[in-house]
Amino acid sequence: MVLLRQPTSYDFDNFQKDYHNSNSHQFQEPSGDNASAAFEIAGELFIIGHMPVPIPSGDIEGTAQYAYNWLSALEDTKDHKSHLIVSVVQGPLTR
Repeated sequence: MVLLRQPTSYDFDNFQKDYHNSNSHQFQEPSGDNASAAFEIAGELFIIGHMPVPIPSGDIEGTAQYAYNWLSALEDTKDHKSHLIVSVVQGPLTR
């Protein structure tokens, strides 16, 4: 999951442009919009779902207590307003 500070800060078109500007692999067959999108990169199928609400604090607190490499996780995540769920669902690496 990717935490976002603003509920409308994710834009799939801008994400595609930023990705293309910084990576050699290109999206294949992108489809979707700001709510949900799917695309393939190097044979891997990715799906992004934008949740226009914060992750419930109870869900973060349970995991953050084990984040030994991110000691300020609770403090750093308390003000997020929405989040992305990013999944890799098919391809050579998932088999």
